[in-house]
Amino acid sequence: VSGIYQGRLIIIVRTDGIRKDGGKLLAERFGQLGSAGGHKTMARAEIPVENLADYVDHTNDKAVELWITRRFRLG
Repeated sequence: VSGIYQGRLIIIVRTDGIRKDGGKLLAERFGQLGSAGGHKTMARAEIPVENLADYVDHTNDKAVELWITRRFRLG
């Protein structure tokens, strides 16, 4: 689940904690852009929209969706 709220891109994930570690996944994929981490089964990233300027147009919902999907597919 993701969305922009109060000037931040919020990304929330839930996993089974067995195949993926949600906290580690978000920290690896989004930690350099803002705060990211959590537990194996529940995690959250909060990225200030100004940190997205070099990566994606945060005013274009489809572009943000595609960018997030691609970040998850890294590695």
